[in-house]
Amino acid sequence: MKHLLSIGFLLSALLSNSVFAEMKQSQLRQLEKSIVEKEWPACVTPRNYYDQVYCAAKVYNLLDNALNAAYIDVRKKLTKEQKNALKKVQITWLHERDDECAKLENGRVIMNLGCSKSRTVESLYYINQINENVSDFSLLLAEYKAKK
Repeated sequence: MKHLLSIGFLLSALLSNSVFAEMKQSQLRQLEKSIVEKEWPACVTPRNYYDQVYCAAKVYNLLDNALNAAYIDVRKKLTKEQKNALKKVQITWLHERDDECAKLENGRVIMNLGCSKSRTVESLYYINQINENVSDFSLLLAEYKAKK
């Protein structure tokens, strides 16, 4: 009986993590969409392959600018120690994003804009969460740091 309870608890935990992950993905999609709708509404639903490429670059730039603005804004609310901790996590995030989303091939840099966009939205999500919930800084930063 104890074994069944343990399995039930484990399944419940796995399902709740799955639901949480799906909920967060929905929030990330909505965050990106809200930024794109405001700045480049035509890029919400590109019409053809050319528009998809054009919009991917525009959207990445919008998201990167939003991330930079949010990062500057959140730092105003943090203590010196918190600023240093966030900076370390952000530098690590930059290296991981670059390693995951770009590569050098035959002397050319190949950048996966879809990867870069999704990683930037994810980072923006955490920066926004910290900005809105500074009292939960340590918890949010730990979650952000653990996100790969």
